[in-house]
Amino acid sequence: MPRTRNSRNSVQEVHIAVLGMNRSGKSALTVKYITRRFITEYDPNLEDTYCKHESIHGHEYMVWIMDTVESKGKDPMRYLAWADIYLVVYDITSQLSFQYAENLLKQINQHEHALCVRQHVTSLIGNKNDMERYRQVSRADGQRVADELNADFSEITTTEEYAIVKSLFHKAITNSISRRMRAVDRSPSPRMYSSDSEVVGIPRGKSTFTPPLLKSTSRTGGFRRSKSPKHRETLKHSLPPVAPNAKTKSSPGSKLFKLFQN
Repeated sequence: MPRTRNSRNSVQEVHIAVLGMNRSGKSALTVKYITRRFITEYDPNLEDTYCKHESIHGHEYMVWIMDTVESKGKDPMRYLAWADIYLVVYDITSQLSFQYAENLLKQINQHEHALCVRQHVTSLIGNKNDMERYRQVSRADGQRVADELNADFSEITTTEEYAIVKSLFHKAITNSISRRMRAVDRSPSPRMYSSDSEVVGIPRGKSTFTPPLLKSTSRTGGFRRSKSPKHRETLKHSLPPVAPNAKTKSSPGSKLFKLFQN
């Protein structure tokens, strides 16, 4: 069965970028969704893209997830021009990570307004709500920022049941597909390409997303590839700087891919 991003009758691709400051729980959230496992050790400098086949309400999807790493010199267009869904994660026990997440949401909004090509689904996620005694960011503040910057909002902990994490991803995917279908019904346009930058000079109807060879990483249907997806020359936009980078771990720990070995 062919895989496309804009057909109602075939497997559709959905691109999700998981964003946030280091140590906010991005990798733990990604791995929990793909493998149902909670991780405590990971390489904070490893940026990777994973793939998982999903069936939601009787429809088949190929879900690509970019677990991003924010560091000096990395171009945010690598995910801004690629993703359909942005999951912006912060640690409720860190005010700094919350400010960082707020800057990311502003950056996403500026990209939307500058390009005016498609609507993305954005969700602000407060992680580690099982550590209530150390909370620095109130739920009300999280909801307020999400409302101001056009994002959904939720609080979770990746240590809790898989069903909660799965529901979070499925809700975002369902919302993204609904917006995509409404856009197609209104007026077929280049907005369904695999990146915003491909709107220029690409004939309609062609799929430009060509994933590399994959290898299985778990027994639950997840896959990974060794590098983040490359996209064609992107449109240049002036994006606001994000908050200064937080200090990463002194000892990087084991690489994430080792966690998926049998």
